[in-house]
Amino acid sequence: MQKAKGIRPLNLVICPNTLIYQWHKEVDKFFSHVDFVSSVYDASTSQKVLQAVARNEMDMIITSYEKVRSDIERLSQLKYFYIVLDEGHRIKN
Repeated sequence: MQKAKGIRPLNLVICPNTLIYQWHKEVDKFFSHVDFVSSVYDASTSQKVLQAVARNEMDMIITSYEKVRSDIERLSQLKYFYIVLDEGHRIKN
């Protein structure tokens, strides 16, 4: 991914809890040859991930629908280049 003027476009993947670490593994596998940083955003890592985003050190956040619901205030303040919904039919409610 081309980064303009050192700015990392932030991407968000929202998926079921059971797929979070599979997504992380696949992203790492396919982007291992470039400087692309992804991290799981959950209860234990949320502060660390947000700090990395603030320092412009993060390319992708991977989280669950449940975590988005509970942290909507914080996550909605960020600007995303892409948002990917795995099993997007879950947002209809």
